[in-house]
Amino acid sequence: MVIPVARHGYGSSYALSCRHPHRNRSCALRHFPASRCRQIGAQVGRGADTLKVFIATLGWSCIAYVEFCDDEKVETLIRAHENALLAFGGAPKEVLYDNMRTVVLERNAYGRGVHRFHAGFLDYARHAGFMPRLCQPYWAQTKGKVERFIGYLKRSFWIPFVASMRQAGLRPDKQAANAAVAR
Repeated sequence: MVIPVARHGYGSSYALSCRHPHRNRSCALRHFPASRCRQIGAQVGRGADTLKVFIATLGWSCIAYVEFCDDEKVETLIRAHENALLAFGGAPKEVLYDNMRTVVLERNAYGRGVHRFHAGFLDYARHAGFMPRLCQPYWAQTKGKVERFIGYLKRSFWIPFVASMRQAGLRPDKQAANAAVAR
């Protein structure tokens, strides 16, 4: 997969990015291009205005994909992955996950570090060409980029979005949220 970082002013090679780390201070240079993606599911809103949100962030370039959803079913997760991989232009080698029931059924089920994944999701991961990996529990460093992005999304997108929808006399829903985030 070729990540289009050149059009964002970062050049097109690992060596160039290492020679100019000041261009991308917020991202540590720990990942090779197309090697890793972090994915997390979160919830935004309260009461009737609650939506689930799927966030995928590429480890190397910090490019993020956001999709609002109504539920957390495995079919919804697979559809969101398909859309994210289409937006990224391909699949990374591995994707890191939190302890989502739609991804992992039991940690360390077959020994230390050998987990029992959801069969339907594991089939999809093989089909898409990536290896699912789990973040360490209670270890925020393994998913910091995505966690920070959730806070940014809530403060800088969700709150103003809900306010504008209420001002127009509308209720926020996934179609309107996805249309607004795509702008």
